[in-house]
Amino acid sequence: MRLYKYDLVRAVSIAFVVAVHCHNYIDTSIPVLALVDRAIVTLFLVGNALFFMMSGRFNIKKREGDHAVAKYYLGKVRNILIPVVLFFFIRTVFNDWGNLSFTTVIKDFIKNLTFAFYHTEYWFIYDLVGILLVAPMLSKMVLNMTRTEKTAFLAVGFGYNALAVTVSHFGYEFPWGYLFSNFFFICTIGSFIEEYFVDVRRRRVLYIAAILSFAATVYLTGHGGNRTLWETAPTYFIMAIGLYIALLYHGEKSKPSCIVNFVAQQSFNVYLIHVMIILGLIAVVPPVSGYASLLYAFVLFIVVFPLSVVAGKVADVILVAPLKKLFDAIVPVWKPRAGHFK
Repeated sequence: MRLYKYDLVRAVSIAFVVAVHCHNYIDTSIPVLALVDRAIVTLFLVGNALFFMMSGRFNIKKREGDHAVAKYYLGKVRNILIPVVLFFFIRTVFNDWGNLSFTTVIKDFIKNLTFAFYHTEYWFIYDLVGILLVAPMLSKMVLNMTRTEKTAFLAVGFGYNALAVTVSHFGYEFPWGYLFSNFFFICTIGSFIEEYFVDVRRRRVLYIAAILSFAATVYLTGHGGNRTLWETAPTYFIMAIGLYIALLYHGEKSKPSCIVNFVAQQSFNVYLIHVMIILGLIAVVPPVSGYASLLYAFVLFIVVFPLSVVAGKVADVILVAPLKKLFDAIVPVWKPRAGHFK
């Protein structure tokens, strides 16, 4: 059963992801637009953290028996790997369109799948898969943590990332290792962070901290701060947690929207396809300079987002769903009996 409050988070997150890729066409040579651009990036990049927290919320959980673990991995092959391989191939053909040949496409597809697409909007997949691979084992740790241990985990994670970002800001490499650094940390706490903000007073403090973190990030990124402020800084995590909790509580009180549910259901396909639509549109209507570039970026988002949702649904019906049905037919253990894998 789908819970509307989580669908709301998914829908907002994917809207942010699309929006942050449309902002690239704002003319930042104009100081006012540079400020607007920093504010846009600061807000919309939170969508990445929201997706990681959602991944932690639904993948770091209790599983009973070896058959449940096997079913988990099969589910990831079915619901993540199949669409990823499909869209990576489509994107490879898209990139090679001016120089199409069987050899070129296959060679580039293998290169893109294994490492090259990490340097594109698909970086999220590479990081996410690394987390999903250990989620069943990680679940054992998280589910057995006491409240004190969870609080210590939060303190250590925030402290480590604060040190790493500070040292990076001064131009040095932070050599100390930590297993749950970067997005691994925010994904892990996504499995339990909600329990810390049941009390309305705590939520109010969180919302104020998130707003202050947003203002601080916009300021610091304009005064020498580097990209870590948009990825691993404690201020970034506070913004993400604040928005995540706000959306969940808003979703609990709101009447479910069929549009939000539909967008949420297509969010993964939208993520995989939207940049191709952006690139196709800007080839037809090139970006503009000056203050008009802000309007260009806004209109681009207004056009790209619904097109991506529709294209995602079409691709799901025509390509993804049949491949999943084929997988179900080939892998009869998709719904395994207890003890089947013993």
